[in-house]
Amino acid sequence: KVLSMEYFLDNDEDELKSNIFLCNENHWLSIRDKVKAWTLANFDDWFENEEPWLDEAMINSIPVDFIPKDTLGEITKMREKMVKEAVAGKAGGKLQERRYSIG
Repeated sequence: KVLSMEYFLDNDEDELKSNIFLCNENHWLSIRDKVKAWTLANFDDWFENEEPWLDEAMINSIPVDFIPKDTLGEITKMREKMVKEAVAGKAGGKLQERRYSIG
């Protein structure tokens, strides 16, 4: 738990800090507000600049309330498309990989 939080708090690079979303949220619950504020302040820039690390799997690991409302509609459409593709059996490795990690 402490390592997850320290990794977020001690790094300046957004890509490294974003790895917090790959950890169980219970591990960083005590800094959730900081992570949320950081994400809300930066998400639109990351999305607009098409940061390579902000792929569909990463976006899907970010809590919905961390995504700015102006961008949420587009993200929701992306998530719905991904679910439809998964149901149709067309999902890529990222979704399958995520599915296995969930359990």
